[in-house]
Parts: sequence; structure tokens; C-alpha cells
Amino acid sequence: MKAIILAAGTGSRLEHLTTDKPKCLVELWHEPLLKRQLRQLNSLGIKDTLVITGFKSEAILEYTNNIVINTEYDSSNMVFSLAKSIDWIKKHADEEFIVLYADIAYHTDTLKELIKHKSSFPLTVLGNLKWQELWEMRMENPYDDAESFIYNDQLTLTNIGNKLTSQSQAMAQFMGMFKVEATVLIEQLQLFINESHDFSVKNMYMTSLLQKLANQYFVDVLLIDGRWIELDTLADYTLYSTQNRLFFGLD
Repeated sequence: MKAIILAAGTGSRLEHLTTDKPKCLVELWHEPLLKRQLRQLNSLGIKDTLVITGFKSEAILEYTNNIVINTEYDSSNMVFSLAKSIDWIKKHADEEFIVLYADIAYHTDTLKELIKHKSSFPLTVLGNLKWQELWEMRMENPYDDAESFIYNDQLTLTNIGNKLTSQSQAMAQFMGMFKVEATVLIEQLQLFINESHDFSVKNMYMTSLLQKLANQYFVDVLLIDGRWIELDTLADYTLYSTQNRLFFGLD
């Protein structure tokens, strides 16, 4: 099993914290987010991780040399960054891949559950059942920021990443963590690359790709009770910095 961390963004909403470094190198609890994820992956036996960089990419070399640079980081989105890994994925076409956002932190057991999870489907997506508790600390109206995450009784994903028309559509929230078979990832990324000259395609959200996969395949949902945070804004940083990591269920 291999891992890919998507770390190309500028993190502009973190203001002065990302003036001279990428978002993934912002420190929480005395450790950069990227260093924390690499350490956790390594502790669970995943030694081969590719980091997709962009903004201030040279700073990441302190933590890993296994990088691919998205030079168009300021005019593209997550799927475009992920597509930069296709040549590396093709070298490991018989493997499974853990794909992770770089601006998250989680309990090691959360990652372990995803790694160990057995599914007959080619893709497993993590969903946070206790998202509302965290969102209420981060913003005035949690449902304004939340997106759809709907699954059926068989824990198969049916809808993800859309603006809510009903609070019931937020059965969980996407955590920026999923596991996928290389063959499926290669197929979908090649289709994306073939169309990426189109601006709207180039800026495709990850949840849009996951919805496409949910429409074509069965996508397994693995539900988690919290033990996870995301760092989007300076207000997030202030919130996390004033609490011990144990408060958020992290190790």
C-alpha cells in the first residue's frame, strides 16, 4: 500500500501563517501537519508516500524528497494535483493507495481503520459522524459550510459534495481521506487529464470526482466518530492552538 498527500495549495485563509511556507507546514501542537502525517503513515507500515506540492514546494524537501510539483497550483484544484501523480501510480498498478489532504490531522487509529478496512469495492471513503461538534466550534452556522454526504443502508455512498437543501443530507462529512485501487485511479485520472484543458475540469473538486466514481462503481463508506480536524482559516488555527490535541480526540 502507498500513500499520496495533496499539499499544493497556498493556504491564503491562514494569512500570515503561510506567507513563507505551504499550509501543510503550519505547526499544531509543536509539529507541522505534514510531518505528523508522514510519521503516522510510517508507524502503520506505509513507507512510500508521494507528496504533491505547489506553493513554496522547496520547503517540503526538509521532510521528504518524494515530491511532484503542481506548477499550476494557483489556477487548479485537488483533482488536478492528484493527476500529477499518475506516472508514479502506474509504477505500482497492483497496489492500493491512501489519498490524504495535507491540511488535516487525525488520530492514528482513524488512519489505521482505513488501511485495515476490507471491502469488495474499489474505493472506500471516510465519513465523520461527529462533524457537527467540530463545526459548531469553528463557525456560527455549521450547516452553511457543510456539504452533502449521503449513504444507503449498505453503507454505499450515493451523494457527496453538494450544497445542502436539507440538513438530513449531511449524514456525515467527507474527511479528505480515502482508499482506492490503483487501476480505478489510473483510469479516472487519465480521463481527467484528457479533458483538463477545460478550465472547469481543471478546477474539479475532489468530491466531484468521488461523486463520479459513486455513479460508476460502488463506493464503500467507513464511518468515524470524530478524532479529526481540518485547518482552513486563521480562526481554526486559533481554536486548535488554545486547546490540547486530546480535546479533539487526537493522539
